[in-house]
Amino acid sequence: MIDIDFKREVYILRADGVEVFGDRSHDAVIAKFREITGSTQLIDLFDDLEDKDKSWR
Repeated sequence: MIDIDFKREVYILRADGVEVFGDRSHDAVIAKFREITGSTQLIDLFDDLEDKDKSWR
């Protein structure tokens, strides 16, 4: 599950309710999700790997 912590301004990848990975970049969390699960499902990206503040403005 991908979640958002607005207080910390991070996107979070959770497994069974436990935080597995968190980053300010949405795309970094998606990349980690794909790495862990092998998923190829189409997920819209924010293009925020270079500028991790982009999606928080």
